[in-house]
Amino acid sequence: MVSVEELEKMADIPISGIDRKEVVEFGSIRIDEGKTVEERTLSLIEQSGNPYFRRKGNHVVKISFANNGQSFQDNFVSALDGQA
Repeated sequence: MVSVEELEKMADIPISGIDRKEVVEFGSIRIDEGKTVEERTLSLIEQSGNPYFRRKGNHVVKISFANNGQSFQDNFVSALDGQA
C-alpha cells in the first residue's frame, strides 16, 4: 500500500528527474470500472509505478490535479461552457 506521503513525493518529482524508460506509455494501463475507487487507485499505481507521469513515444508528460474539490468532469464541463 502506498502512503499519502509517498504519493506526495511522487507528485513533487520534476519532469527532469524522471527516467523516460521507466514511465509507462499512454493507453497501456487498464482499469476495471467494476472495482471500488480504492481498488482502481491501487491498480493504477501498481501498473504505472508513478501515477503522475505518462509517456508518448519519447515524450514524458507530467499529470497534475487541482486541489479545488471539483472532479475532472466538472472542470471539463465548465471549460466547455466558458466558465473555467
